[in-house]
Amino acid sequence: MLLYLKESEIESLINYSEVMQICEDSYRAFEEETSLQEAYVMYFWEGFDPKRDPFTDCSITQPCYSKFMKVAGVKTCHYFLSNPEKGLDVIQILVCLSDHETGIPLSIMPGNFITQLRTSGNSAVAAKYLARRGSSSIAIIGCGHQGKGHLLAMRELFDIKDIRIYDIRKEAMEKYRDEMGVRLNVDIKVSDNPKDAVKGADIVCMVTTAAKPLVFEEWIESGCFVSAVHGFSDFDIKFTKQADKFLIGERRSDVNLLSSRFKEFSESDVNGTIGEIILDKKHGRTNDDERTLFANPGILSLPDMLIASTVYQRAMKKGMGMKLES
Repeated sequence: MLLYLKESEIESLINYSEVMQICEDSYRAFEEETSLQEAYVMYFWEGFDPKRDPFTDCSITQPCYSKFMKVAGVKTCHYFLSNPEKGLDVIQILVCLSDHETGIPLSIMPGNFITQLRTSGNSAVAAKYLARRGSSSIAIIGCGHQGKGHLLAMRELFDIKDIRIYDIRKEAMEKYRDEMGVRLNVDIKVSDNPKDAVKGADIVCMVTTAAKPLVFEEWIESGCFVSAVHGFSDFDIKFTKQADKFLIGERRSDVNLLSSRFKEFSESDVNGTIGEIILDKKHGRTNDDERTLFANPGILSLPDMLIASTVYQRAMKKGMGMKLES
């Protein structure tokens, strides 16, 4: 029997606080090398050059197996920048969860919301160690699903009072302001340009699908933490050399991906991984003036599968979802 869960059902079965713990556990597992049975395969159009061409029209397959974490499955992503013109999300994702002892398929789920949870959770875990403890202002650059998720996740950790947003689409900003303002009962400021949005912000979340930088190193003020969710497609890679601390997620995967896409990227500029900070092998933020940076392209799917497994187990107990006979 295969269980199908709708996005609304997934959302009702897990919260951001739990997701952040899952993400932190995943970083710890990567660093302790207790769960590294992962790989990813990326397919692009013929002749694609990652250092020249925009990151689009591609398929990514992300299998995951961990006996230690008791999880197995595969996540498939299809990435098309032209999708919004068709009224669709840029990324289309499917998660398939299997039994870690037998390989029997257990559940299939739409993966966009799970990915939103995981990506936001990753950024929040990084902010826990790299942002100022008293952070109260945030700039969200990109007003799609990830922009919403990042605000919700950061509010789990910080008393965010000053929220600024920017998107190249005015209608997206207005929709975000109205929807999230009502949901959180807060005032959200729409910015005319990205420079105004990040000015004086304690936390900056780069969550756009832009193929060129929208925010630059010289705009990032003392004490600010930046989460460059998509690497440096939309954020100034010069900050990797100027930041007081530049951290990544899982070293092997992130270094391979970042070095393949950005010729200016150098592993020597990386100060460590979030897992090393969690395990006290490296220091996180050490003073309020440090400018800190986190980049984790998120290719490995362990946290996605752990979220899916948690949701599946709760759905089974509650009798939720659609049961599909084999």
